[in-house]
Amino acid sequence: MWYTLLSYFTMIVAISVFSILLIYIYTFSNTIFGGDAGDLVSAIITKGIPHPPGYPFYTMLGILFNALPIPLTPVGKIILISTFSTIGAIIVFFFIVKECTPKKYFNPFIVITALLIMSFNYIIWLYSSVIEVLPLNGLIILLLFYLGIRFYKTLKKKYLYFIVFLIGIGLTHHYTFVLVIPSIAYLIFKRRKDVHLKRKNYVYATLFCFLGLLPLIYDAAAYYFKSEVMWGNATTISGFLELFLKKGYGTFVPGPFIDNIASHRFLQLKNLLIFTSNDFMIVGLILATIGLIFSLLMKEKREKFIRNAIFINIVLYGPFFFFYANFPLKSDIIFATIETFLLIYYIFFAFLIYFGILGLYTLFVRHIISRGIQKDFLKKLTHSLVIMFFFIYPVRLFMVNFPIIYSLKNDRTAENFAQDALQSADDKSIILLGADTIIFNTQYIYHTNRNRGKNKILIHPPKFTFVDNYRSIMGVHYPQVKVANFSKKEEFDLEIHVIKPNINQFSIYSDLQYPLQGFEEYVWIPQGLLFKLVKKSDVKNDKYQKNIDEFWKKSYYNKMKKDLENNNPKFQNFFTADIINFYLSSHQQTAYYYLLIDTSLEKTLSHINEAIFLNSNKDYNYFLLSVYNRKINKCIDAEKAMDKAISLARSPTLLYMQELQTIAEKCYKTEKETRRIKEKIEKLEKSLLQPIQKL
Repeated sequence: MWYTLLSYFTMIVAISVFSILLIYIYTFSNTIFGGDAGDLVSAIITKGIPHPPGYPFYTMLGILFNALPIPLTPVGKIILISTFSTIGAIIVFFFIVKECTPKKYFNPFIVITALLIMSFNYIIWLYSSVIEVLPLNGLIILLLFYLGIRFYKTLKKKYLYFIVFLIGIGLTHHYTFVLVIPSIAYLIFKRRKDVHLKRKNYVYATLFCFLGLLPLIYDAAAYYFKSEVMWGNATTISGFLELFLKKGYGTFVPGPFIDNIASHRFLQLKNLLIFTSNDFMIVGLILATIGLIFSLLMKEKREKFIRNAIFINIVLYGPFFFFYANFPLKSDIIFATIETFLLIYYIFFAFLIYFGILGLYTLFVRHIISRGIQKDFLKKLTHSLVIMFFFIYPVRLFMVNFPIIYSLKNDRTAENFAQDALQSADDKSIILLGADTIIFNTQYIYHTNRNRGKNKILIHPPKFTFVDNYRSIMGVHYPQVKVANFSKKEEFDLEIHVIKPNINQFSIYSDLQYPLQGFEEYVWIPQGLLFKLVKKSDVKNDKYQKNIDEFWKKSYYNKMKKDLENNNPKFQNFFTADIINFYLSSHQQTAYYYLLIDTSLEKTLSHINEAIFLNSNKDYNYFLLSVYNRKINKCIDAEKAMDKAISLARSPTLLYMQELQTIAEKCYKTEKETRRIKEKIEKLEKSLLQPIQKL
């Protein structure tokens, strides 16, 4: 009877999971989303190595999925890895719930509710619908944990072999999988007296681990074949460790810009709570609290140890990881990065919500309703009503998150942005791209467009120091580009080794205004989304102004602006929102350029207004507006604009003091007006000195 009932419930769970899969497929994007997606797809298309830690297992899967004969773009095919990984994690979640719930408490309808809550959580759903490596990492982690539970319960050696095999796989994918190992070690420790291993068991375990490490061969092969998209050198132990531990970025942190201020680390715990309450809602936090209490009250020892192991994972992937990583909350791209690392923590947090629903169900149905209602019909009806009440929560999550995620289905914001970046440059040009968002998105378009030709050459300058053979890779794919010799990576100088040898043969563009030591006769000027290196004597050349006008007329910016005006929900996604910042910066730089050359002031205001439209809280926008108003002798408007710039600035710069001084000297004429401005300068000067005095 129990077996038949369980099979019936398992079938219902299977139907639920299949329905979730259909929803995921219906909402998944067929275009790049932003962030790391462009780099991952580009590496897969060119059979190269993506950014550290390299993800050889993911890259190999991507190559296989990209070869599938289905009517999807390369992006769409590779997104299937995220989709099926999340579905796999949901299935493993179900089996772990069965293992950690005593039979007398097990209710598959409660499990289905928990599965739906987990599935429709914004982060978990989003990253099942776009390209990201962490859904696969989540599946590996849950499988490892489930195998640890099975070994704990049965002591069968086969589970131990699969564990070490997946550890090998984990080493070839993403280092954060190691945080699940303490929970597995805890379970094994609880059965330490019953574990008896022979020499052959250690030999088999070692062999299985080596089998899991086999994807590392891919990285070595890609390095030797000099694929165009290449990061790192996995052919040596030191090279593998540099790639795996993300030496250039920082291990367990998003980048080298992390500070070590202790108070910031403690603030991460507050931020983690805010993220969790936003994505699971307040009801999720309440259920998780109830779940923690209820799981501690369940007395069955065997399952209790498994629940303890779940708590270990929640702590390690939640508070511990974020306390250590210490993400700086200062930009959309950082917020987007934080979101990706929430994914695994949320999966384990969903167990607490499951226990919370189970606890409430047990309290109301078994201890209150069952004792107060005598008729069987009313009891069954009450049971059904209680379960339906719990279903309101996942339905609400679905309704809130569906519009945001569905808005990405065929959205081409990232691809259009990349097209604009490429269209910013002339033919026969070298494009130096350093920022992740612009290089990753642009190289995807670059490598998937068969008509791109070789007139525009993408170069990622950081790779000259990250990748041992990047100079020789450039020689294979772009022999027309000259890169001067340098013996050590630390000696690489972009101006000397790349710009100088090519400046007479190619137009040089960049997303950053690199310092020009030894190139005093040159300067960077804005051209669309990029800067062009030109001689100072040519700065006012009409053709550059015409290029700017032509770019903004043809740019995809106008489409993006309409989407913003219509409050398209896609911009609630941080990676999409980060693209806005590049257009914002380009409008600012273009306005500044027109102010400097002092010949096209009528065009300046339109770019300032566009920048204000994109972000009305950017102080630099109002600094530019002040300079514009001063130049056309609108002194009061100039002063008001500077007042707003200073009020919005987190830390006003000396540039703002200089502008106030210029307004006083060159705009206002009366002594009273000049004195008023000077008082503002003195006040601003004191505010600038206070942090220095405190230091």
